[in-house]
Amino acid sequence: MKKNRPLIYESLYTINRSFEQILHEFRRLERVDWFRRRPPIKSVHLAVREMRAWTMFEVLEVLHEHEERAWTRLGRARDAQERFLDQSKLPSGERDPRAAFPAKAKMRRRR
Repeated sequence: MKKNRPLIYESLYTINRSFEQILHEFRRLERVDWFRRRPPIKSVHLAVREMRAWTMFEVLEVLHEHEERAWTRLGRARDAQERFLDQSKLPSGERDPRAAFPAKAKMRRRR
C-alpha cells in the first residue's frame, strides 16, 4: 500500500478534477442560447454529478478500508513503543522485557 498510496490519491484528484472540468464545460454550454434551460442538458449535468459522487464513493470506500487497517497497525505499534518507553523509566529489576514486544509475547503464549 505504501507505494500505491500516492498513486491512488493522485488518481482520485485527477478523476475529481476531470469531472469538475466536464461540469464547467456544461455550465459554459448553458450560457449559449441553444442550450439555455434545455432539460436534456440539465439532466446530463445531474447525471455527471451523480457519476462523480458514485465514483468518489467507490474509490474512497476501498481507500477507507486500507487506511483503517494502517491506522490500526500503526496505533498498535505506537502503543507498544509507549509501553516500552514507560518500562524504560522503571529500575532495571522492575522492567518487563515483553512490554516492548507484545505481539511476540502473545505468540509465545499460543504455543
